[in-house]
Amino acid sequence: MTASPAAGDRRERGDRVVVTCALTGVLTDPRQHPVPVTPEEMAASAREAWNAGAAVMHVHFRHQEPGRGHLPSWDPEVATAIVDAIREACPGVVINMTTGVLGPDVSGPIACLERLRPEIAAVNAGTLNYLKTRSGGRWAWPPMVFDNPVDKIERMLGRGAMGAVYLAKRKDDSVKVALKIMLAKVPVDEKSRLRFHHEIETIGELRHSNIVELFEHGSAGSGFYFAMEYCAAGNIEEYMQKKGGQLPLEEAGWMILQVLEGLAYAHQKGYVHRAIRPSNILLTGNARYTAKLGDFGLVRSFERSGFSGMSAMASGATSSTFIPREQLTQFRSSSPVSDVWSLAASFYYMLTGRSPRVFPQGKDPIEVILRGGFTPIRECYPSIPRKVAKVIDRALDDDMKGRYPDASEFLRALNKVL
Repeated sequence: MTASPAAGDRRERGDRVVVTCALTGVLTDPRQHPVPVTPEEMAASAREAWNAGAAVMHVHFRHQEPGRGHLPSWDPEVATAIVDAIREACPGVVINMTTGVLGPDVSGPIACLERLRPEIAAVNAGTLNYLKTRSGGRWAWPPMVFDNPVDKIERMLGRGAMGAVYLAKRKDDSVKVALKIMLAKVPVDEKSRLRFHHEIETIGELRHSNIVELFEHGSAGSGFYFAMEYCAAGNIEEYMQKKGGQLPLEEAGWMILQVLEGLAYAHQKGYVHRAIRPSNILLTGNARYTAKLGDFGLVRSFERSGFSGMSAMASGATSSTFIPREQLTQFRSSSPVSDVWSLAASFYYMLTGRSPRVFPQGKDPIEVILRGGFTPIRECYPSIPRKVAKVIDRALDDDMKGRYPDASEFLRALNKVL
């Protein structure tokens, strides 16, 4: 059984662009198609569309028989091979399975979709309704990755290991929002889903001018969506690249003080971020930017629910520059003092373009973190005022008791020296 790619599809409506890619899986008859097409070639077509900005891959499986045209095919082995290949080629892509279902026996399609539930973000509505009807309502899986909280997705803003972020317009008022879609790497049971949404609902109540606002969230199947405040100036990581890789103390200090205001507010409310890094600090405005802390609690809750499919060690390896040691040794616990370390590491990075830790080439980053230690900031930024360096170095202490206990204390100390 093989597969063949269909052409990518780019549709324009006014000033909005919907970018999709239609991929067709085919049971090839050698008499009609002498050269079989592999899942890897399907993935290559997907990658081409992904690089061009495709937000969704419509994977349409079809079966071909001589003299009978195209009939739907639901072979779990073929579907799994194709989806795995696409997922590897396009990390974080939203996959929508589309096909018709012929005949009264729906056991094949249901078996295929049940097997692929952790990987397929959505099923088209026609297929879903047919399966629900033919199964007497026993099988029902939401047909959309989200309940259409936005009008149209305009473009991708970024992507990572857990998903992607898109610029979209909100349905009700056309306000621009950042739509973050995270895809679970494991089957999602309803108990874990409800617990995750409860945590996010609580976090969504945070309202501060230096915290990115969460407007709406939801899920379907393995897909979770979050409609958030759009920060048009991007994140600090991107801003640093435009500025040559480092920021002057006055500018970086101004941004960190703002973030600390928002973080202090959250700590006072009993919340811990646990994933602070320059890419999670967003900027709005012109010239004199307002800095806002984004993704508050999302990564922590997603990982704690088990949806990321990563262990504590694997998760730490992906963000080793900004993770405190105790986040590996005491993964289940979290406290404000850990956020202090991560924000201090971000400040250090903004000023120097370097990590506080030295990660030798070929060395396991987990081993480096567990060993402890960091390079005092004056060793790579000699001109930084000693009082500022002292505050940063204290916040980076491996000993949690040696650091500032929370953002309020860190903020108070920095305000005195900046």
